[in-house]
Amino acid sequence: MYWGPIRILVKIIPRELSYRLIWFVGLCAYFMSRGKADRLRSWMEQVNEKPVSRSQVIDVFVHYYRSSLDTLLYDALSSENIDQFIRYEGLDNLNKALQKEKGVILLHPHFGNEECLMPAIGHKGFTVSQIASRWEPDSLPGRLLALSNRIRRHAWRMRISTRENLPVGFVYIDEGIRNIYRLLRRNEVLLLALDGREGVSWQEIPFLGMTAEISPGR
Repeated sequence: MYWGPIRILVKIIPRELSYRLIWFVGLCAYFMSRGKADRLRSWMEQVNEKPVSRSQVIDVFVHYYRSSLDTLLYDALSSENIDQFIRYEGLDNLNKALQKEKGVILLHPHFGNEECLMPAIGHKGFTVSQIASRWEPDSLPGRLLALSNRIRRHAWRMRISTRENLPVGFVYIDEGIRNIYRLLRRNEVLLLALDGREGVSWQEIPFLGMTAEISPGR
């Protein structure tokens, strides 16, 4: 539904209307995922140390799907209109780092739509690459799920194709890490999620009243 009918609909209707309609998607997701909603409320109350209302939990679902909606609008982004979508702070720090001619690694977490960094940096004229993985979704067992597996693989290919059309290169870890050093020697920008799934060394740090595992880059 996401990469098919919803993707087509988003391209047809005005962008402002898309973000308004996605509120209903988030609301439906809340009522269809009550277990997840209850766990989310418990965590929010632990962090905030005060009661959390149902509307606050619904807002989390809505913001999640609005971030997902951004992905379907990538085709509309360009160097001419990127400032209408993205608010920039600290680009001067990036330029200063590149003046040292040793390349730059931009660390980022999986917060909101973290993939927006790719068009945001790329459409500003920087030569940027994302360190990423591209593992295909696991196949569900059983002949009755054959169609479901085909749909899941098709959606995965659509997602990969969409992001590879952005003004960004990719360093896929299944191909090794030698290209990382080559790009840095060429004084380019590398995007790296510090809370990704891959890695062999992790450090536990306090984060929002809980514990998070952060990769030190090894």
